[in-house]
Amino acid sequence: MSNTNSATSTSLRRNLIWIATIIAVFLTAMAIYDIANGERNVSVWLSIVCWPIVAILNAVQLYRLNRQS
Repeated sequence: MSNTNSATSTSLRRNLIWIATIIAVFLTAMAIYDIANGERNVSVWLSIVCWPIVAILNAVQLYRLNRQS
């Protein structure tokens, strides 16, 4: 029974990481779009730095989960 819960937990975790990665990529694209249209706020520049890092770290987590399975 614990194997079933573990598999469900891993599957749920993998799905949540995918959702977070897609959102991070979308927000990175939105920040690039804002900069291309002339926005120069500090928050836009911070998002250019932060969201790609989130996407990369999520990809690393997915890679590690796939190696464990």
